[in-house]
Amino acid sequence: MSGRESKENRRRFLLRAAGAGALLGAGAAGGIVVHRQMPRARAGRGVTARLKPGRGYDLEALAQVDPALIGYRRDLRFSTGMKAARGLAVTEAGEVLVAGDHGYARFSATGEALLAEPIDDSARAVWWDSESGAVWVAGERRVYRFAATGGLEAQWPMPYEGAHARITSIATSAGAVFLAIEERRRGHVLRCSMDGETAEPLFEPNPEEGVLPILSPSPYVDLGVTSEGHILVGNLGQCQVQLFSATGNLLAAWGRSSFAIDGFCGCCNPVCVAALPDGRVVTGEKGLKRVKIYRTSGELDVVIAAPAEFSAAAQAGEPDPQKLKGLDVAVRSDGAVVVLDQTDATVHVMLPVTEADSEFQIVGRA
Repeated sequence: MSGRESKENRRRFLLRAAGAGALLGAGAAGGIVVHRQMPRARAGRGVTARLKPGRGYDLEALAQVDPALIGYRRDLRFSTGMKAARGLAVTEAGEVLVAGDHGYARFSATGEALLAEPIDDSARAVWWDSESGAVWVAGERRVYRFAATGGLEAQWPMPYEGAHARITSIATSAGAVFLAIEERRRGHVLRCSMDGETAEPLFEPNPEEGVLPILSPSPYVDLGVTSEGHILVGNLGQCQVQLFSATGNLLAAWGRSSFAIDGFCGCCNPVCVAALPDGRVVTGEKGLKRVKIYRTSGELDVVIAAPAEFSAAAQAGEPDPQKLKGLDVAVRSDGAVVVLDQTDATVHVMLPVTEADSEFQIVGRA
């Protein structure tokens, strides 16, 4: 056995043995207080969770959101033309990148198709590297890097062994590639070198210190990156958002299971996360499709969109489990929030409501 083979086998063993664990300890850093997970509410405890006799929960009632909480409006909606749109990213210029089918497509900020890049794989996620302009695409078990001007530059296999493992999200920060991986309802986050030659788990679960393992009852584990280079993780099975430094220190964690608007409903939400320039966090949910903004203290700041903005959920038994009833979100440099509705493969650009918008709405109603 060569030295390289021995080193590779040892690395694979460490990754498999670690599972949800990691080589790095976790703790508070940067002066941000770590918030332990809020008590998890059983479904139906929220005041908005009402039962219809013999028919389960009143989903129509649960989908209603107080208009006073909504601080955004839809500025643009366009179709990607994809059969299975799964991932979303936005460039500095506001161009929209969508991963789906067997590749990714680039659209202008106003929705015109600009470029399409194919891969020999089902495209699961996409990321725009703000430092190099490169576009990273995750297949089910492989990573692809495209040049800023187009064309495949490199590709490498997912550095994690497991017959049922698949990539669900990709991000870059601090000269590293971060991969979210789902395997048998467990989530893992790897920090990889840019060439994929080295990889290690981002963090080690430690519930006593507030670092919960990632649970993924549905095939979503999403990543985001803040302006400081910190890593957001959507721990959907725990109904929680986790914020880590790029080296694996837990900075903050919050969330609770609840039908109430400030919680995450269902078995597994949020399914997507992104960071605004000011550090607040955007979350998206499946089932009851809600898009919201939280402060890192865990406080709900504003609702971006209610379920009525999006298409109805896909039916049970959807042949492609990644094209579920969910959303993906990305943030433009001007603070606009871009949302991908995976059910009908449409993109929605949401802008903050201004005083002028409010005055216009009042005049229009009159």
